[in-house]
Amino acid sequence: MTCILGMQGTAYEEEGATLAAPPDTAGGKDPLKAVGSTVSYLEKYTLLASVGMHVYGADPEAVSPHLPEEVTRTILAMMDAETLDELQALYKPAYSAAFGSGDSASGKALLGAKDKRKAELMGDEA
Repeated sequence: MTCILGMQGTAYEEEGATLAAPPDTAGGKDPLKAVGSTVSYLEKYTLLASVGMHVYGADPEAVSPHLPEEVTRTILAMMDAETLDELQALYKPAYSAAFGSGDSASGKALLGAKDKRKAELMGDEA
C-alpha cells in the first residue's frame, strides 16, 4: 500500500509512505475479509506516516487479536493511564493472573504495554 499526497487544483504530488503486510486472517476471517482488513489497516497507517502523525493513547489495532478479551481491555486501559500509580494498579493484578494461569503470551504483552506507557509517562513528567 502506498499513500500518494496531492494538492487539489495544483500539479503538486508527493509519494508519502509505503507499507506491506500479509492478509489478516486473525479470528478466522474468510480470505476476502482478511485482505479487506489488511487494506484498511495499511490505508490508515500509510496516511498517518505520510503526514508525520502517529496514534496516541489507546489504538485498538495495536493490540494482538490473539490475546484474551480481558487482557486486551487491560492493555487498552494501561495505554490511557495518566499516572504511574494508575498504570501499576492496572498492570499488577492482570500480570499476576496471566502468569498464574500459565498464559505467558498475555503476561509478556502486559509487560510490554506497561513498559511502553511507563516510558511515555516518565518522558511527560521529565
